[in-house]
Amino acid sequence: FEDELYAMLSWLDPSPSQSVLLLGCAGGMLVPPLAHAIYPGPLIAVESDIQQLQQVQQRCIEEGVDNAVLIHGDLAHPPVRNAGLDRMVMFGVLHGTNRPVKFVNEATVGLRPEGVVVGVSLARSILPRIASQQDRFGRSLGVRFLEMNEFGRDLCRDSFVQFQMDQPSNWMARFVVRKVVHTPRNGHPNGAHTAY
Repeated sequence: FEDELYAMLSWLDPSPSQSVLLLGCAGGMLVPPLAHAIYPGPLIAVESDIQQLQQVQQRCIEEGVDNAVLIHGDLAHPPVRNAGLDRMVMFGVLHGTNRPVKFVNEATVGLRPEGVVVGVSLARSILPRIASQQDRFGRSLGVRFLEMNEFGRDLCRDSFVQFQMDQPSNWMARFVVRKVVHTPRNGHPNGAHTAY
């Protein structure tokens, strides 16, 4: 599991003084290494589970993290300013929604143009036997295993480019994608075109 975290961090490519939003804290395993990588930049960690947030707070105290802001809140609508963040991490937050692309588009309003999103999610296996097990497991727990190639194609139809993913197991995948710079269409400030 730690190998997955550090592989994801390498895709994020964080730099000192960047501002990063973390959605889903996973008990805080990712918070200290990410906070140290961007120090003195702020890490804003949003978690909907108050018990997990308490674990994160304890881990931050133990590891001397003082540039993390911990927020108990709605993962789909993080309390951040539009276009104010350099990087975003989505850790295990996509499998609980039936519309993951919509979730990503709404959750990334705080990301600057050319900003990078990385994530880890439950991912549908290409092996039929395992995929059927995933379907049964998902129905029993109310989670969804993403078909990652379809997710990437849909994500890049409007606001994102350069989707890459790696599925090192039959159950999980990590991905990275870059936010598009929208330019006005015909001089209208609200118009946008799709970039690929």
